[in-house]
Amino acid sequence: MFHYLNKRDNAILSIVFSFALFTSSSHAAVTQVEDAWVREAPPSSTTLAAYMRLFNSSATDLIITNISSPAFKKIEVHQTTTKNNIVKMRKLERVSIPAHGELILEPGQKHLMLFKPNLKLKTGDAITLNIRFENGKQQEIRAEVKKANDMNHQQNAHTHH
Repeated sequence: MFHYLNKRDNAILSIVFSFALFTSSSHAAVTQVEDAWVREAPPSSTTLAAYMRLFNSSATDLIITNISSPAFKKIEVHQTTTKNNIVKMRKLERVSIPAHGELILEPGQKHLMLFKPNLKLKTGDAITLNIRFENGKQQEIRAEVKKANDMNHQQNAHTHH
């Protein structure tokens, strides 16, 4: 049996359907994230580093405008460079994830610098990172604190498969 809707019912269904699409898309992940982790540091350290892979499956570049965490006072994206055997890090003001591409944050390259932790972090702890994009979207990422040598072992194991 078919039921026919009048104009008022049709308008209400359109509004409900539009709202459902809007709310579901605003909670959808902006990027796919793999291997998000924070390097464990000595308890007295005021700076830590975080690493991950971010994949952008959309047809447009994603521009990261801000990264924050309740666990740290400030977070910046840095690039490590080596010139004449001198290693330097510089803050990147603008970072993008190319359309249908990836951004790799890894030791010795681009990475997150996490400044002034609000608590002492140790292996096994987890933090939340909040990424804001130029298009207004946001994404929350969970990153586990790990020892650097544990991650090196895992990464080497992945390359031998």
